[in-house]
Amino acid sequence: MSYTKGPWHIGMKPGPIIYGKKGEQIADCRSILPRIERNANAKLIQSAPELIETLEAIVARISGVYNHPSLLKKGPLSVDSQHDILVWAKNAISEATGE
Repeated sequence: MSYTKGPWHIGMKPGPIIYGKKGEQIADCRSILPRIERNANAKLIQSAPELIETLEAIVARISGVYNHPSLLKKGPLSVDSQHDILVWAKNAISEATGE
């Protein structure tokens, strides 16, 4: 992991600015954008560590199923769909982390 470990929080004065758990500045979302858009962008950035952790958990869960074919169930997601989700999640993690 090459990014600052979460959780991150949003400071609103003079913000929105995103800070790490030790108070280190992660991102400054102050701009000429409308306030509602600045705040929405800040919330998205603030949630990034949790989003990555969620994708990693999805990858681990689906990969575990693939490692144990007997666990594959017939249900709303076919094996092909699970494979697609695995690929999408891995690609999103790679894109977000640059790895």
